[in-house]
Amino acid sequence: MYDDRHVFDAELVENVIAKLSCGKAASIDGITSEHLQYSHHILSGVQAKLLNFMIKLGHIPEWFGKS
Repeated sequence: MYDDRHVFDAELVENVIAKLSCGKAASIDGITSEHLQYSHHILSGVQAKLLNFMIKLGHIPEWFGKS
């Protein structure tokens, strides 16, 4: 069940991205931590919305956990 107390926001996503290790290999989609760290700040808001929609819908795409 979706609970408003457990919501992702852009600040949380930005903090997690900032803590990612640099110099690691790219994931299956070719995105590295550097791509996320040096991307526009609006990406954090978009990612937060995506995560919240997945939780609200109770569905995580099969490809989401592959790396």
